[in-house]
Amino acid sequence: MLPPTPVRKRDHASSASPDAMSRPVTWRGVLLSEDESAGSAFSRTGRLLLTQFRENQPGVTAGNDPEYLHQMRVTVRRLRAVLSLYSPLLGKRERQAAVRDVKWLADALGLARDSDVFVSEIWPPLRAVLGEGPLTDVLTAEWLMQQHRNARVARRALASRRCQRLIDRLGRCFAPRSLRAGADLNHAASWDQPARRLVRRQLKQYADALRGRGRRLDELDDDSLHRLRIRIKKLRYAIDAVSTLFDQAMVTTMRHTLSRLQDALGAINDLAVAERKISAVLTNKRCIDIAQLLEQFSVWRTLRSISLKRRLQTAWHDYRECRHASPFG
Repeated sequence: MLPPTPVRKRDHASSASPDAMSRPVTWRGVLLSEDESAGSAFSRTGRLLLTQFRENQPGVTAGNDPEYLHQMRVTVRRLRAVLSLYSPLLGKRERQAAVRDVKWLADALGLARDSDVFVSEIWPPLRAVLGEGPLTDVLTAEWLMQQHRNARVARRALASRRCQRLIDRLGRCFAPRSLRAGADLNHAASWDQPARRLVRRQLKQYADALRGRGRRLDELDDDSLHRLRIRIKKLRYAIDAVSTLFDQAMVTTMRHTLSRLQDALGAINDLAVAERKISAVLTNKRCIDIAQLLEQFSVWRTLRSISLKRRLQTAWHDYRECRHASPFG
């Protein structure tokens, strides 16, 4: 059986106009065999991710459908997860250079995607709570300007020489061992070891690092919760990359649990982002209406945070129970 490839929501010719015939390419994973080597798994997974990246790139550049940007950003996250998960296969300099440039691109895309999410998902219900008026009109105009500005930054990053160099660099990283430079022969033993053994060890390290972060959740500040969210995403995307190596029922349960944790933490982070954005726009303005708006938002955020942290506590409890039956030990 051939391994699954990235799935198109509708088939299209690669030369066609993105908004005329195509849909964003989504990730379905790669079928890895139990006896597959780490090098083979790394190479095949990475090359499929690069294919998805290239096929979504024209849609992001066209800028007509924000789903292209979302899929591109997720692809970059998956690339970071794969580089980390299989880090023993790469030399230190090679790995650091790839990770540095992938992070640069993730940051550029992240600004644009965060603006899209804020404008379409976070701000509309918040505006309804705050009420219509001149101040909310000012804020709406500011978010739309930021959205436009950040989208331009993302498109420029994707069209840049640095991005092309990054794709070329990743292509060399993910090349089959037989095509890699002789300098990488020092890592031959790592490439030949069973993928299941390598990734099980790595995933267990991720889970162990996550364990201590969840203690006393109700006492964690915004920055600590954000760091916890990043670790959860790292574990989730890593599991996605190698899910076929483990018991599927256990993997499905673990993914669902991590997804609930990520959603709860994401909603809490949205509140922190909204507060920073509103404060940044209104910080130099002084009037009674602004003070009332900020106070109204603060009350709403406090009440919303209480509800979300209850959700988080429940999700964390379920994760701890799920971890006892972890697919990777």
